[in-house]
Amino acid sequence: MIHQQPQKTGIDFVIKRAFFYWKTTIFYQIVLSIMYFGILISVAQFAAEKLGLLDEYLKIIKNSQGNFHRLESGIKHLVNNPNLPTFSLILMLTQAFVFPLQVGIFKIYRKIDINESYNFNDILSGYEGRNFFVFVTYFIFFEGVSSILKPLVFLSPIWIIITIFVVPLMFFMNTSLLKSISYNLSALKVHFFPIIICSLVATLFKYLGFLFFGIGGLLTFPFTTAMIYALYSVVFSEKRPQLNLIFK
Repeated sequence: MIHQQPQKTGIDFVIKRAFFYWKTTIFYQIVLSIMYFGILISVAQFAAEKLGLLDEYLKIIKNSQGNFHRLESGIKHLVNNPNLPTFSLILMLTQAFVFPLQVGIFKIYRKIDINESYNFNDILSGYEGRNFFVFVTYFIFFEGVSSILKPLVFLSPIWIIITIFVVPLMFFMNTSLLKSISYNLSALKVHFFPIIICSLVATLFKYLGFLFFGIGGLLTFPFTTAMIYALYSVVFSEKRPQLNLIFK
């Protein structure tokens, strides 16, 4: 059974719904953030130590003694370290490994919609069966395209927007990557401004937690998944892969 939304839904409803999902699952949001950043930071520190990057960085900080030009020169030297590409690759693969955690939180949102109980095991749904390989592969593909588009700053946000619904589409509808992107583009054609506005609200709230509250970012970091699911649940119909005309 799919949660039934009103035939016409305003942007304010989607934003309120996203906050509802986020507040209702706040404990799981914290657990997700701790697992995500804990694994990422641990692997990054280990790799930096083994590759000698951490020692070099600490030497740069020590030798700069508050001198900006020395610091800038040292950072430039660090960027040219031959071990840096290896470190970047390890970091990207680690991000790919923890990416399925975000899939699990989508499952919890769905269980809220259909009034089913949920637990910690649901967070690990992205690691079950083929899900792990599907979403790890997708993340590597997504990051590969992102790295190509990075020099063209204005294209990176476009790439994010045209893939915003790919994960829930592949998870809930079992669609292929190309089909998911196609549905995503169709959704943007019909509901471009609501999707953009909700995405901006989610991004702003997500990073405000880090900017003003530091560790509070652990709470706001997963909010984007709540917004994506709130949008997805009213934009798409899972009975048939079609768009709902939902916004006023």
